[in-house]
Amino acid sequence: MAKRKCVSVRPVTDFYEAGRIVSLPLTVPRSACTTISVSHIKDAADPSDRCQTFLVFIYPEDGSEPTVTEPVRACAVPPNTRTVLASNVPDGAVYRIVYEIEDFPPDVVRYKVWQ
Repeated sequence: MAKRKCVSVRPVTDFYEAGRIVSLPLTVPRSACTTISVSHIKDAADPSDRCQTFLVFIYPEDGSEPTVTEPVRACAVPPNTRTVLASNVPDGAVYRIVYEIEDFPPDVVRYKVWQ
């Protein structure tokens, strides 16, 4: 069976903690992608704000502590511009997308994840 092209999802927020919004866990599907990227970034309160700082928490199968990527400033200009957050991600990996808030109350940022 051939692997599919990269697929996109819109993550659902799970919780806010320590200045960061964390998504519900996601699982990398069987696809040709080896990266986790973001696009279509938009602050719901300020649609002209198309940038955000993201990290990825990748959880090992053995239940040990997650690997955390370095923060990446991603801008969706134009909207479909993809910014890679993590590379060499295997099929089946479980991860969470995290973004840093810039204002309080916390920003509601809409974005797509490509995996």
